[in-house]
Amino acid sequence: MVVRKKKINVIRPTLRHKKRYISFNYLKPLPVTTKIKVYLSLFRSLVQDKGLVIANDANITVLSVDESRKEVLVRINMLYLDDFLSSLFLNKDFALITNISIKSTIKQFKE
Repeated sequence: MVVRKKKINVIRPTLRHKKRYISFNYLKPLPVTTKIKVYLSLFRSLVQDKGLVIANDANITVLSVDESRKEVLVRINMLYLDDFLSSLFLNKDFALITNISIKSTIKQFKE
């Protein structure tokens, strides 16, 4: 008896969560700039501003932290982009944030 492997169903592009990539610079040097510390800071500010449910649904992912250029690259769910940006300005750890750029793909940042 031959057992056929069943093809795993792939989520169609129309049903996937759309993502946006946000890059921003900060002026105040952070004491420890690891991805986890930056994530916790961003998540905490979003929870304080909008609540825990929205913070979980926003699916914040810190992709890179560059200490020399003081730049952070974050991926977030497109539906919660405005909520994230409003909470970003209330974040006390980064003090002053400049040069916010929002792109739909990571390749656009490398150009």
